[in-house]
Parts: sequence; C-alpha cells; structure tokens
Amino acid sequence: MIVHINPVEEDLGETICSMSFAKRVRRIDTNHKLPQEVKILRKKSINEFLDEMREAKQEYQKVSNQLQKAEFLLSENN
Repeated sequence: MIVHINPVEEDLGETICSMSFAKRVRRIDTNHKLPQEVKILRKKSINEFLDEMREAKQEYQKVSNQLQKAEFLLSENN
C-alpha cells in the first residue's frame, strides 16, 4: 500500500487519517486463507511487475546516458 502524505500543516488531519488507515490495512493478513492457485498467480503477477520495473529502469538509464551525451556535445560546441 502506498500512502500519499503532505507536509503542509493544513493537511495534517488528512495525513493522520491516511496513516491510521494504512496502519489498519497493514495488520490484515490475507495470505493464509488463499488457495494455492491464487498464491501462484499473485507471485507470477509480482514477478511480472518486477520485470517491468527492471526494464523501465534500464530504459531510464539509456535515456539518461543519451541526455548526458547530448549535453556534453552541446557544451563542446559552445
């Protein structure tokens, strides 16, 4: 679970509410009653998500390297 909080004092009440909700959700145990097939599907989905994250990170690194190279070439030309 991801909880978005805001450091602005005006939003303190909402932040406390969100954190309390996240704390309650964290206590829920959902794995012990799931059938084996569901556990396998969940694990597969998580692994697919992790693969997508790795690919996105690699793509980000490529673009970042290209950007650095372009910035270097620009500075060389000036």
